[in-house]
Amino acid sequence: MNRTARIAGVTLLCMACIGLAAVSVVNALAQKPLNVHIEPVILRQVAVAGDAHTGHRRRPQAVIRNEAGEPVAMLLSLREDRDDGVSISTAIAWTDDAGETWRDGGTILDRITGVWQGDRAFGKAITPDGDGWAMMSCGNDETGQTPGIRSVGLWRSDDLLSWTPHPSNPIITVDDLGDLDADMPTPAVGVYAQHMQLIDGVWHMLITLRGDHARWTRSAVMRSDHGLEGPWRPVGLAVDESTVSRWWRLNDNLLLSDAVRIGSRWYAIARNGVGARHQQNDRFAIAVSDDYLTWRETGWQSRPMMRSNGSPIVAANTVILAPGRILVSGRGNWGQDAGMYRYTGEIDGVW
Repeated sequence: MNRTARIAGVTLLCMACIGLAAVSVVNALAQKPLNVHIEPVILRQVAVAGDAHTGHRRRPQAVIRNEAGEPVAMLLSLREDRDDGVSISTAIAWTDDAGETWRDGGTILDRITGVWQGDRAFGKAITPDGDGWAMMSCGNDETGQTPGIRSVGLWRSDDLLSWTPHPSNPIITVDDLGDLDADMPTPAVGVYAQHMQLIDGVWHMLITLRGDHARWTRSAVMRSDHGLEGPWRPVGLAVDESTVSRWWRLNDNLLLSDAVRIGSRWYAIARNGVGARHQQNDRFAIAVSDDYLTWRETGWQSRPMMRSNGSPIVAANTVILAPGRILVSGRGNWGQDAGMYRYTGEIDGVW
């Protein structure tokens, strides 16, 4: 069946299959002893160039590190709900103390209206590239009929502040996913870049593919034998669903965030949803990989996060700063920004 025909049946098929996925019985995630300190991260509001919007709903997307692996900066997405839709831009924040405190760096990628970008221009993954930097951004394909952040674009910079798009953007679309979504309830309508890693001279990318309205998401790995420009080809899904805990697949959303290498392994944040319809997404877990291609849970999961008034904080974009230090962006169940929080302390049996 071709992609167009599959998309035509998206609503009924999605509702049925998500119901089946939600009742899957898998082993419960073991809770490890936890001694953490949660505190707000003070970051001045980042002004967004162009319109007079305030840059609310800030989300950490990727950590930029020095040669020693310490954080020196991070990419932040800035979302605004406008009358004509959602606008997302990218800002940068700097740190001089490995992530203890942050200062604004301003907008580096403003929303750019275009066929593939729409009003979404936010960096999701970044890596050193020769003497400069390469960043992958997400764009919204305005030609599509089904909601989804659809495409990945490549940008380059010498100073992390001024960025030049690759002339062949977008370099990855849902048409490049091959059979990654073959066993999903509905066809993939969007793809995010989450992280890039050079392994034995070959570029690999950790991606997220998503279904209609993010009713399902999966993490996967792609590779390019010809540099960051591609072509990018699918390697396979990153997580064996038969081995995951009930919590992780509870909402049919198996999400992995920006990854970091610590010692001989890679680590990433695992989440199970993003919004009000998703259960137990007021927490996150840590996943690990020995080869970057396949990922598994470590057995550690955060406790539910609450604000001082007792209302839950949804764990939105979350990144690892260093072992035992995690930066969490939170939001209420209806999307309001709950700020960014730094987890610090011992997380037993993970690193």
